[in-house]
Amino acid sequence: MEEKSKPRIKVTDRRVFTQDGERRNPDEESPRSESAAEFPPEVPVEGVAEGSSPFTEFVLSFAELAFLNLGKMARPEGGEPQLDLDVAGNMIDILQMLKTKTRGNLTPTEVQVLGNLLNQLQILFLQHAKGGTPKEPDPSS
Repeated sequence: MEEKSKPRIKVTDRRVFTQDGERRNPDEESPRSESAAEFPPEVPVEGVAEGSSPFTEFVLSFAELAFLNLGKMARPEGGEPQLDLDVAGNMIDILQMLKTKTRGNLTPTEVQVLGNLLNQLQILFLQHAKGGTPKEPDPSS
């Protein structure tokens, strides 16, 4: 399969002053700093389909925090998964707000991803809030 090349983005420095604090001539093109590094290639995020929208990735970042605080993921710094219902509830509320505020402005895929994540998170949250331990889904079904 042939890989599509991404269009290059030209960034123009329009600041009035240079890094040294001197006034810049607005007619001259700003030279690229030698210390400026090239952007690293994009690293695919696990669980995100290639070509997914920035909105989907944004939603997944909140969902990941919610799953982390519902004890479904190990902490990045190591250790046992911990349960923090307050933080998980806040993340779920943010996702619910995004669903409400973006109604009618999302692609069908974005609507499906957001709806499925909210359903899963709300079920897990309620199971933990009622004091029960959530059952793991049966992979055979």
